[in-house]
Amino acid sequence: MGCSTRTAPASWSELIRLKIMSNCHIGYVLGYVDFIHEAALWGRIRPLVMVKKRAADGEWKVDRSCEPGEFGATRLVFWPVIPREQAHLVHRYVRFKVEPNEKPRDPERERDEFVVAEERWNGSMRRVVSPLGLTILPENSIIDSERAVDPRSGLRSQSTVYRRKMNGTLIDGPWRVVDISDPARLCLQPREDDHVVEYTLGRLNQETYHVWDDEYGVNQAVLLTEPAKTDGRVIDHLTESGLADWLIRVFKRDKPFLTSLDRASPGWRGRIGELLETATDPVLRKLNEQRFARLDSALKALAVDESRSDDLVEMPRFKEILDAAINRKIASERGQIEAAAQEQACDALGRLGQERELAVAQAEREKQAILRELDKIRAAVADAERLRDNAQAEAQRDESSIRAAANHLVEARERIIRDFSAFHGLIESMWTSGGGSSARPLVAKTLNVPSSTRPTVVPEGPAIDDPNVFLADRLGPTMGWWGAEATRLQVKRLHAALVSCRWVATPCPSWGVAYAEAIGACARHRIVAAEPTWLSFSDAWGGEVEDFWREAVERHDELHLLIFADADRALVQCWARPLLDIVSGLRSTLPSGLAWPENLRLIACPSADEAALPVPDWVVAHWAGVRAAQGTRPDEAITPGHVPFAVWSRWGMAQRGSSRLSPGLGVAARSAALDRSALTETFRRLEPDDDPEQAKQIAREIREVNARMIFARGARA
Repeated sequence: MGCSTRTAPASWSELIRLKIMSNCHIGYVLGYVDFIHEAALWGRIRPLVMVKKRAADGEWKVDRSCEPGEFGATRLVFWPVIPREQAHLVHRYVRFKVEPNEKPRDPERERDEFVVAEERWNGSMRRVVSPLGLTILPENSIIDSERAVDPRSGLRSQSTVYRRKMNGTLIDGPWRVVDISDPARLCLQPREDDHVVEYTLGRLNQETYHVWDDEYGVNQAVLLTEPAKTDGRVIDHLTESGLADWLIRVFKRDKPFLTSLDRASPGWRGRIGELLETATDPVLRKLNEQRFARLDSALKALAVDESRSDDLVEMPRFKEILDAAINRKIASERGQIEAAAQEQACDALGRLGQERELAVAQAEREKQAILRELDKIRAAVADAERLRDNAQAEAQRDESSIRAAANHLVEARERIIRDFSAFHGLIESMWTSGGGSSARPLVAKTLNVPSSTRPTVVPEGPAIDDPNVFLADRLGPTMGWWGAEATRLQVKRLHAALVSCRWVATPCPSWGVAYAEAIGACARHRIVAAEPTWLSFSDAWGGEVEDFWREAVERHDELHLLIFADADRALVQCWARPLLDIVSGLRSTLPSGLAWPENLRLIACPSADEAALPVPDWVVAHWAGVRAAQGTRPDEAITPGHVPFAVWSRWGMAQRGSSRLSPGLGVAARSAALDRSALTETFRRLEPDDDPEQAKQIAREIREVNARMIFARGARA
């Protein structure tokens, strides 16, 4: 490559190449863009000759030919990082600078020893090329009389070309390549006013055009600058049918002169010729003279016809015949119009009568239907009133029963407290008196609870490193045995939410318990029921919450799930405000100074009845959520195994800041965007073959929709 060192050059061309590579100051190069990768935006340019500006007029000309081996063994220049606005330059001639390719990264793509040099463009360094040169199209590339272009020529629509004629001795143009849709093909049309200019190649300066052979050995030519029109011969391609439009364009060009024309005066055709001579461009003036010569004969014939028409109109016999014919035509047309009008009126009256009858019948049917519905409503109202009276009577009867039951429960609670205090004192006395060894079995026997029919989740077993195996063999069956209403998609959503987000809302605490049991021995969970007396963070922090939080900090190699059951029993915006601030990024630590450990996840669950406090939307906006769905799988077996915490932590994707902020989330919009990007990447890793847009939609539902629906009052069972 460009930065390699060689001890002994193999040939004279190798010496030239090494000399050039040691000196990066190569001038401008004229090249042909062989290829551009449309998706990756990189390509290759074939260098042709060195070019420079002509001092006299600032036009570009050929400076010198490229030396053998000047651009390496491939004889191509690599064009990386192509700007999108320059992708249309494929199969076009361009001007550019080159530099050695000293840092190749991809040997398959960047194997060329030279690349397009960087230039400062609008304040930034970019690899810029500029269009320079027009294609001279061989005559055998034109297929038929309509000047259809051979599809293998590589031309694109709206490009400008010249055409070679008579074995290459003449060229004409400029031509514009246009696209004919039916059938789909390209053809040549004059670029300017339906005419082209023909030039002899011998008259063109050899510095302004260049001939070269492409990779297939086909002779190609490029014209650096367009020649002056005065050096060539004008060829008119305007058809006879287009002369009228051309004449109108000429008239519009000089309206004051046009108004001075007197049609009654002789020599008016000569005045049109004078008008055409006002063109300042000699090429256009010559073209106008040719077209006027073609138009003059048509104008003369029109003048003769006009005089004959005037003589014919003045004959008395012609006037009588014309008047009689006009009268007959008027009478015939009037009769036809009256008959058609009468027929249309009859048809309209018939249609209106039918429509009226249909409307009356439809109105009668709708009236009967409304009356029937009204009878049903009256019957329903009567039934509702009867049910209301029965319910009120039953409520009055039940009120006294409920009051008596409440008094009984209060008395029973007091008795239980007294009995438990006495029982606890008995246990303590037996323990302190030395009967601890015999008292433990008695206590265990007294507090024994019948075992559940649910199979025990095996915490040990082989390590699982595939998230899809964990979801299918461990988490799904465990949630099914806990009775969680969750489909396979909900199981996947719960896993993605817990590995990607700090705080997740679920319908029931059993979801978090099932997830911890599915992880195995490397996961711990604790359920904390929100107390109605929690009015501040200190009320919630003391006790189990603080202990479990500190355990998560100390035991950093285990997953910790802190589950808030009945989270809406108290005002979440009060007791959880520091936690919400950490989620939104407003603060980094709790009032106690502890940070949020990476192995800790919070789960919030709503109460199952209506005796709960409303949770504001700005609070729910901090949480992800996974809703319940119909479809359980209680019969599937739970496969033994466990997930090491190191493996679990690798399943979650790192947060990115590229997602757009969603409106309506307030201060939680930034954290929601980060969580949504992490959820999207997690779903794409779990299902790499699925549609990426579907993964984004599911991530948005989890992070911005489901939590609000879980804590809606109408969503409680």
